[in-house]
Formats: sequence, C-alpha cells, structure tokens
Amino acid sequence: MTQDEAITGRDLAARVAALPWREIEAALDARGSATTGPLLTAAECRALAGLWACEERFRRRVVMARH
Repeated sequence: MTQDEAITGRDLAARVAALPWREIEAALDARGSATTGPLLTAAECRALAGLWACEERFRRRVVMARH
C-alpha cells in the first residue's frame, strides 16, 4: 500500500459518511465543538505523517493576505 492509497481510499470516505452527523451538529450547536472518534487507522496516520517530508504537498506558512 502506498502512502497515498492509505490516506485517500474509498474506505475513509465511507467512514466519514457513516458519522452520526445529527449528533455532531447538536454538539456543535450546544458547545461549539464536537468529536468524531478515530477516523484514521494507525497505518493511515503514519502514512499521512510520512507525507510531511514532501515539501510540495504542504505550505510552511500561511500568508493571510492571500485569503
């Protein structure tokens, strides 16, 4: 499994779609924050962390004037 496959698989989209969105919405309304529980496996977390070394994938700083 490549790093990209570990992170962008259809399985992740299914996990996000299966979240209890009504409960999340209620928590956001009541407290201003909500948790989802784990969405990524340990292997997916390692793969995502490994992508940090690819400078072209991430900005080192955010220039707010651009937004």
